[in-house]
Amino acid sequence: MKSVLAMVAASLLLTGCGQGERIYTLYRSYFTNPNGRTHVATFDASDGREYNSQNCLSTQFLYQQKAGGDAKYWCEFGPYRKS
Repeated sequence: MKSVLAMVAASLLLTGCGQGERIYTLYRSYFTNPNGRTHVATFDASDGREYNSQNCLSTQFLYQQKAGGDAKYWCEFGPYRKS
């Protein structure tokens, strides 16, 4: 019984490994605080790094078009980081 529980725990740990390798995060700043960094969205679909990258860049473009010069949007590889 203990070995079954150990195998289940190990498989759950391995499932979580490498997930950060596919995440992209969209941020924004405003002209009032150009060094500011506000989280907008995180792209973490299981379809992979390229898929998440393209979705982030497409969303960045759409937000930037809507915001005009009032905000700057950008994508970064990896999960949300405050600074």
